Parts: sequence; C-alpha cells; structure tokens
Amino acid sequence: MRDEETGATGSRITGAAISGPLAGRRLTLVASDELTFATWKAEEPHGTVLRELAADIPVLEKDWDVRMLKAPTVIAYPDPACPAAN
Repeated sequence: MRDEETGATGSRITGAAISGPLAGRRLTLVASDELTFATWKAEEPHGTVLRELAADIPVLEKDWDVRMLKAPTVIAYPDPACPAAN
C-alpha cells in the first residue's frame, strides 16, 4: 500500500512503513476484508483493481520471505457470534 500524502510504502500485513519518509514507523491499521475476486466482482461490478508500481517491486520483494517470518499474521477482531477457541 502507498500513502499518497507522504509517498511511504507500507506492508499490508504488519502495518509498518517499509520505504519513504515514514520507513520504520508502524502505521495505523485499518480494518479490511479478504474475499475472492469473484465475490468482489459480484459486489463491485464496476470496481477497479490496483497493481503495484514498477518502482516499488524491488522494495516489496527484497528479503520478503525473511521479513514475513517475523511478521504477525493474525489480527484478532472479537466477534460476539463466534466463541473463542480454546
């Protein structure tokens, strides 16, 4: 993800800025939803799909696997309809 105001690029998984003037800072997480392309297309038939900028690919791919091993991958949002797992 890229912040248009500062030009910082951040990790969608950790919320940390990985380049630009905010590099190394944790950005505020925004709740999001993951769904299949088919579901999204059905919900947003005129939606736009974004892709990475070519200039960001080297930054995003550098040591990605090593960095992701250290990244938290689950963000808990308590749902009263689902009992907690023990």
